[in-house]
Amino acid sequence: MPVAEAAMKVEKNFFDLLVAQRELTSAEADAKRVQAKWLTASNSGTPIVSTVQETDMLGAEKAVLLSTGKVQELTASLNQMIGLPQETKLELIPPPPLVEDISQQAATDKAAANPAVIEAEQTAIKAHAGLALSKLTYVPTVAIFGGYANGNFISNTILPKDFTYLGFVATFTLFDGFKREHGVKEAKAQAEMADLGVQLTKAKVAAGVKSSSLELERSRQLYQLARRMVSASQFVEASYKPDDPEAVSARAKMEADMFRAELEYRQAYARLKAEMGAQ
Repeated sequence: MPVAEAAMKVEKNFFDLLVAQRELTSAEADAKRVQAKWLTASNSGTPIVSTVQETDMLGAEKAVLLSTGKVQELTASLNQMIGLPQETKLELIPPPPLVEDISQQAATDKAAANPAVIEAEQTAIKAHAGLALSKLTYVPTVAIFGGYANGNFISNTILPKDFTYLGFVATFTLFDGFKREHGVKEAKAQAEMADLGVQLTKAKVAAGVKSSSLELERSRQLYQLARRMVSASQFVEASYKPDDPEAVSARAKMEADMFRAELEYRQAYARLKAEMGAQ
């Protein structure tokens, strides 16, 4: 697997595991909250409908089991990717926030390094070289020859005894059934198609860069909003009840949303760099 593709898969698995861990924390907090609710109701003497209680408890337990299984699955997958034993338990540390500042104009300017554009330009260069070669069929074929003669009968009677000669022969086909003309026209058409291919490729890449830039901007705004919401919730919880199950569950859900937004943000940035031809 190419290095870039492998890195993207590891990154996605890493953030998916971060999200799954927060979902597990939220499910466990919800289970504690449900248990505390029914325990409080039981202590207060309020009649308890056993079916409702059982449904709530089973639902909370099911959410915990599903979240636990997802964490285990993603952990095993990530361990396999990075070469660790499958049973290794990972304590993930969220990476530093992504910092980038790429404008749409700068991305468009750098898109000339896109492999598709480079390939189209090279194809056009080859096509024009082929056109130049096809025009050489109108040039006569010239052969140069020379030699040296000494002491033979012809040279003794007609030419000097020792002499050197040099000459050339040129050949040109007058009637070829318009073969040369058709060859030049075909090469010219190929060169024009190659030039058009360069223009179309550049337009396609520019459209892709524009789309990726807009997607990056949108994902950046969503990620920054999610980070502000998490920071605000942490400040509020520190002032009131940081250990309250409901607060823990809400904070874990917001952190899961933040990591989802961050993964989308990083993937949008990677797609934009790919459109720009960056490694």
